[in-house]
Amino acid sequence: MRVSQAKRGLDVNCLANYRPISNLSFLSKTLEGYVDKELRYYLDINGYNDPFQNAYRPKHSTDTALERIHEDLMQAVDSRRGVLLVLLDLSAAFDTLHHSTLLRRLRAIGLSQTVLAWFMSYLVGRTNSIKIRDVTSAPVFIQHGVPQGRSYRSSTI
Repeated sequence: MRVSQAKRGLDVNCLANYRPISNLSFLSKTLEGYVDKELRYYLDINGYNDPFQNAYRPKHSTDTALERIHEDLMQAVDSRRGVLLVLLDLSAAFDTLHHSTLLRRLRAIGLSQTVLAWFMSYLVGRTNSIKIRDVTSAPVFIQHGVPQGRSYRSSTI
C-alpha cells in the first residue's frame, strides 16, 4: 500500500491528511471500467442522473459547471433578483459514503440481486493498512468510502 501526497496546504506531518492508495491490476481496471459503463447506462436510461451534475459524466466538467453558474448569476442580476451562492467542497465525498447506505440506494433503484451481490463482494470485508518505511499499521476494516484500487481481504471473512 502506498500513501498519496497530502492535499495542498495541509500539514504533511499529520497522517490523517493522507489517503491510502494502491495500484489496480489490469483485470481489475478493465472490470471496473465495464461496470462503470453499464451502471452509467442504467442510471441514464432510468432517469436517475441529475441533469445539473457535472462530475463523473462525459462532456461535463468543472468548466461547464462554472459556465452554468455564471450564466444563472448573470440572468438573476439582469432581472434585478437577489442572488445567494452556497459552495460546498465535496472533494472527499466518496470517503464518507457508508457502504450499507450505498448498497441500500443501489437496491432502491432496482439493481438485480446478482449485481448487488457483486457490489457487496467488492465493498464488504476489505481492510487497509499503511506502511511507512519498515512500519506497517494494523489492518482496519473499511466501512466508508469507495475502495481506491486493490484492498486486502481479511482472512477472517
